[in-house]
Parts: sequence; C-alpha cells; structure tokens
Amino acid sequence: MEELDVTQLLTAFNLLTHRMLGEARNARWEEMLGNQEAWNTLQDELRDIHWENYSPEQREVLRTLLLDTQQAIDELTALCTAWRPQLAAMLNGLHNSSKLRNAYRV
Repeated sequence: MEELDVTQLLTAFNLLTHRMLGEARNARWEEMLGNQEAWNTLQDELRDIHWENYSPEQREVLRTLLLDTQQAIDELTALCTAWRPQLAAMLNGLHNSSKLRNAYRV
C-alpha cells in the first residue's frame, strides 16, 4: 500500500470523523460504530508533523484540518456522553429481555 502523506491522512481522518459525527447527530449509533475500525486505523497511521518541512501555506492547511477535526471529535464525544444513559438503558432492556426468553424457554 502506498504511504499517504500527513495532509492526506489528516484529510481522510477529518472526513471520517465528520461522517461519524453526522451519524451521532442523527442517533444512528450502529452506523457510527461501524466506522470505528477505519477511524482507529487512520488514527494509528497519524504521526508527528515536522512543521519545518512545510511551507507557511501548507502549515495553515494542516492547522485548519487539525482544529476542525478536534472540534468534530469534541462534539462527537459530547454526543456520546449525553446519550450514554439512554444507550445503557437500551442495552439493559435487551439483556433483561434475553434473560426472560432464556428462563421461560419451552
């Protein structure tokens, strides 16, 4: 696989983060979590930025990407945190339903 430069990686990471944020905003948690593996892979590929290797214009592009991505991650984190009680209740309800089915199986 061809190695991507930092700008390409950050762009892909930013786009995927915004896709996941859109899913979270619409409470499509399964879809959002379906992107988690790709998100983790991109995150693992990110590396230190050697700012001195970039022109001032390229540095501004990277800075903008980093700030935008961080804002999206912050909002995504807040949405996930806000929904945590509802998600836990949904999971608990599913677990209890499963226990009842197993207990009264004929």
